[in-house]
Amino acid sequence: MQKNLLNTFNNLVFTARGTTGIWVLLEALKERYPERKLLLPINICEIVYPMVLHAGWEPIFFDVNPITGVGGINEIKAAYSQNDAVLLLVHNFGLPIPMAPVIDWAKQHNVFVIEDICNALGATDQGQFVGSFGDAAVLSFGHAKILEKGNGGAVWVRNESLRLSVDAINDKLLLATDSHLQLSLEFEGAIQTFRKKAIKGPAFLRLYQDFIPHLLVQPPLGLGAFWENSTEQLEQSISKRNAIAKKYRSELSQNNIAHVPHQEGQVYWRYNIHLDAKQREKMRLDLQNLGVYTSCWYPPLSDLFHCNDTRKFPGASRFHQTILNLFVDQHATDEMQQQLIQYFKSIPAKACIPS
Repeated sequence: MQKNLLNTFNNLVFTARGTTGIWVLLEALKERYPERKLLLPINICEIVYPMVLHAGWEPIFFDVNPITGVGGINEIKAAYSQNDAVLLLVHNFGLPIPMAPVIDWAKQHNVFVIEDICNALGATDQGQFVGSFGDAAVLSFGHAKILEKGNGGAVWVRNESLRLSVDAINDKLLLATDSHLQLSLEFEGAIQTFRKKAIKGPAFLRLYQDFIPHLLVQPPLGLGAFWENSTEQLEQSISKRNAIAKKYRSELSQNNIAHVPHQEGQVYWRYNIHLDAKQREKMRLDLQNLGVYTSCWYPPLSDLFHCNDTRKFPGASRFHQTILNLFVDQHATDEMQQQLIQYFKSIPAKACIPS
């Protein structure tokens, strides 16, 4: 599979991170789409929103399915207006979005399609790798990604002239220095403080906006060689993730837990289940006390930054209220898996049913 993946995404432009790749792409597209309006899901990774603003584009949000947390053609059409010329489509959690209707629609409306596969590298739709359907794709090799280096990202562009523009813009960015690393550490600390204090809205956005310019640097050395030699690591990562996901699907099948359905071609970034919204936080704390860490991403950007009316996105809100993401990467040890399985088998089934 990996050889085919390398052949599919050849001639990549390597970037400092996936988010930097989005900025570089938007910069290259400014002249082609002067109205600078970008369709994107309301529950995308939060750092994307301030980066889009920094690039000078206006975000137009669409909702997502309340079960999968992923937005497809129906949600896109509901948010689309004739002025929205670029679409950032996210195959979140490794779930491949059915691409045929999206591409047909995009061609009819002259919409440029960017596929975000940062959490879905290796996933397929109808046997074709996601990321290769649209006009461009964004990859990430950051922490806990399916192919993990700890940093760096990449952009794939179908059109060669546009790819050269992307490459030229990326090449003009500053070299990263030790100060960039220090600022990143300080920023992560500040983010944790804001989250503990539940600080959201404009102040949270300003924190990101102050940090965003420091992400616009050249990529770390060695990304090209890392990509070219990633066969074994990627295959092992996907195999491990799929095995753990299969284990959870099997072992937790008798307790009325609402699993996000498995999809053909899926690659697991996390394994997702839905729980009763009132019980979920208690369960998360119980698991944390057992040494089992989970997450409940992605919250709607309208909740985090107050950039829109959250009531306009009932699917994303519902998804965030009930979702629990179970880790399936190298950090999910055998002991942690067993602790998690035994915990859910020990609690009443009715506590798991989403209300």
